[in-house]
Amino acid sequence: MTGDAISFLYERGVLTTGLEGPGASYTVLGPANNRGVEIGNDGDFTHQQAVLHNIGRGTYTPLPAIPNMPLNFGNGISDAGHAVGTAFTGGNFNGATGLPLNWIWDGEVYSFFAVPGADLGTYS
Repeated sequence: MTGDAISFLYERGVLTTGLEGPGASYTVLGPANNRGVEIGNDGDFTHQQAVLHNIGRGTYTPLPAIPNMPLNFGNGISDAGHAVGTAFTGGNFNGATGLPLNWIWDGEVYSFFAVPGADLGTYS
């Protein structure tokens, strides 16, 4: 393990540590849906990609990159596989900069949204 942020899983009384995406030095996962898929992000200090982690299979599936958004954080996933998250134009793992771009992933494409009146942005 090479990074400063590595995820863990606590399931049915068993703690599994050291979960990290392939080649990633920073991995943050969770929460999981009822189908055993969790969302999060992985990458390096200045580039993070939203990723799905299938707990049972141990596989990682990155969501597509969002152009000009080097920080893309997955924040939640429904049992139907719809995910939400937030992407940023700059910063690093410890602190993103710029107004956030909120997104919903339906399993095929992103939909982007803003909350009216939220002058400083929102975090989904």
